[in-house]
Amino acid sequence: MKRISALLLTFYAMLCNAQTHDIASGKSSDYTIGELLLLGVTTGLLIFLTSRIITLRKIRKKSDEKLQSFIDITHNMLTPLSLIKAPLEEILDKEALTSEGASNLNTAIRNVETMLRLANTLINTGEDNKNHTLTHLGNENASSTEISNEKRATTDFRVLIIEADEELSSHLEQSLSEQYTVHITNNGKEALEIVQEYKPDLIISDMVLSSGMDGEELCTTLKNDIETSHIPIVLLIALDDKKSILKGLRTGADEYVIKPFNIDILKATLTNLLASRALLRRRYANLELNNPNECINCSTDIDWRFVDSVKKHVEDNMANPSFNVDVLCTLLNMSRTSFYNKIKALTDQAPADYARLIRLKRAAQLLKEQQHSITEVAEMTGFSDPKYFREVFKKHFKVSPSKYAKGEDQN
Repeated sequence: MKRISALLLTFYAMLCNAQTHDIASGKSSDYTIGELLLLGVTTGLLIFLTSRIITLRKIRKKSDEKLQSFIDITHNMLTPLSLIKAPLEEILDKEALTSEGASNLNTAIRNVETMLRLANTLINTGEDNKNHTLTHLGNENASSTEISNEKRATTDFRVLIIEADEELSSHLEQSLSEQYTVHITNNGKEALEIVQEYKPDLIISDMVLSSGMDGEELCTTLKNDIETSHIPIVLLIALDDKKSILKGLRTGADEYVIKPFNIDILKATLTNLLASRALLRRRYANLELNNPNECINCSTDIDWRFVDSVKKHVEDNMANPSFNVDVLCTLLNMSRTSFYNKIKALTDQAPADYARLIRLKRAAQLLKEQQHSITEVAEMTGFSDPKYFREVFKKHFKVSPSKYAKGEDQN
């Protein structure tokens, strides 16, 4: 507005100066005044357009603010609606109901599903119109440092849940604690510290978290850290659209579940992930993976490269009986504790046992070739005591080295 006022004053001054000049000189002022009038019309048009643009921008800003507020309110409806639907489905599935009671529950569930579909449609429409990522408003009053009391489960698997919404996290804890040992936190940054101490077998995280770190950044950080890259991560995604799903998967997440979700589907997802990790551990332990293309259940290539480097270092030092875990840790630039935790998580074996297995596999190969005596094979694979070699070989392969060399193995 200041610039517009300045233009008007300038135009008025020019018009006055032009009239004074023409009167003093006695010349006709038609041309000069007409030229100034043209300038005035142009200036007026610019003033009108500028004013109109400013007005439209203010209207657009207010409209965007109202739309964002509406989207946030709708977005926050998803979790309460999910928490209504989940218990109703559980009652319908597990409780003995009359036909009328079952019919009423089905009616309630259908209406909740309709409301969920409408909410998702509204959010997705707002997403398309606004062209930016929605912000999920969690429970800001929840303590960012509080971790729930650990609940013992029927299995030894530990699950870390990172969820800002207190009601949803409580529902997840209640639903999963029968099968798993569950920890809860609502803080993405503190979750990184908890992972180091708690060492979960699986992580469930919302994409949108409070306290400065969202689920996307958290997942990326964990998947690029050699000490945590093997932990399966399930992301909870609020929007059922390709953009949000791809954003979640690009972080390296192993699975995603779209809100609102059925708790039984989430449980099945966790079971499948843990079963896949168990299969992968067996393949690592049996030295079955020879290239990254075979690692179909790996969440990242970091784990395969790590195991491959361990195998390579052991094989390169195969005949050296003084080569031990400490030397291996030095070569890998890892502490003994970190190395132990990583090998144990990937193979379910202690580092010394895994290194011994690599030596035994090589010894079995040499025995099959029948080019060397048992004592020579023991020395070539780092066993300085042939008697000890025979004991550990028989314990692993269930047959003595001599019989194995003759093809009498029991596999």
